[in-house]
Amino acid sequence: MELTFELTKFDVKAFYMFHFWYSMDKKKYRTKIKILMVLLALLIETLFYFLVMASPLNLMSILILLGLGLLLLWYGLIVPKEYFLSVSEKMVNRIIKEGKNQDLLGKHHLEIMDDHMVFQTENSKSTFSNRMIEKILQDEDYFFLYLNAMSAIIIPKNSFLQTSDKMKFMQIMKSWV
Repeated sequence: MELTFELTKFDVKAFYMFHFWYSMDKKKYRTKIKILMVLLALLIETLFYFLVMASPLNLMSILILLGLGLLLLWYGLIVPKEYFLSVSEKMVNRIIKEGKNQDLLGKHHLEIMDDHMVFQTENSKSTFSNRMIEKILQDEDYFFLYLNAMSAIIIPKNSFLQTSDKMKFMQIMKSWV
């Protein structure tokens, strides 16, 4: 099986964003931040009640506390995702701008045999044994063949001319991992 495709900065950025969002370390970090934000929301709401509304509970104070609580929980659960995506996008842009990307961007050719694959760019040619593929992940638009924890071969799904080629590729990759 052979594939030829071109990778752009957009494709590389999609990989880094995918990796940043789905890596286990980042998921654990985001979970800790969400828990911290919820606890902070509860602390703020408790302080607000004792400092500002130290009168007996009535319907109005319950509605205010409920509204404030919902607002703080929304902030604690939704806003961190937007923040993480913004930070990770800035980081990815810096990574792409920093170094030479001549083997990362441009035309790529991938030839898949039974027990290895040959990956070729305009400047290099590499052979990877099937044992070198650590894991295979995918999103809507790409396959990511991870060679280690931080690098992967990015294969756009639109590089497959037919659905049967994509299915054949997936079968081969599943047998490798």
